[in-house]
Amino acid sequence: MRSAANHFIGSHDFSAFRGQNCTAVTSQRRIDAIEINQHGPLITIDVTGGGFLKHMVRIMAGTLVDIGRGRFSPGLVAELLQTPNRCLGGVTAPPQGLCLLRVNYPPTPFIP
Repeated sequence: MRSAANHFIGSHDFSAFRGQNCTAVTSQRRIDAIEINQHGPLITIDVTGGGFLKHMVRIMAGTLVDIGRGRFSPGLVAELLQTPNRCLGGVTAPPQGLCLLRVNYPPTPFIP
């Protein structure tokens, strides 16, 4: 899961990781960091980025879990970022447990 998650780092077309009725003008997004940690039976996935599409993190998490279970190879993430086909990816993880921890704004937001 960790090796697959490393493919998300950077700016990519996340079309394969967007919800069906996502209305974002562009699917280009930037992921700055992704951490996967295990605490007993609980696995946490922390994603830091410049913005997210509808269901993007849930689809990323579901794909990573499917990779962890052996359903897909770790190289699938790189393939999906190159060939944005949502049908080839993993399931959308359920919303339970998903939480926004923090929003970081620049020191002087919205000032030209």
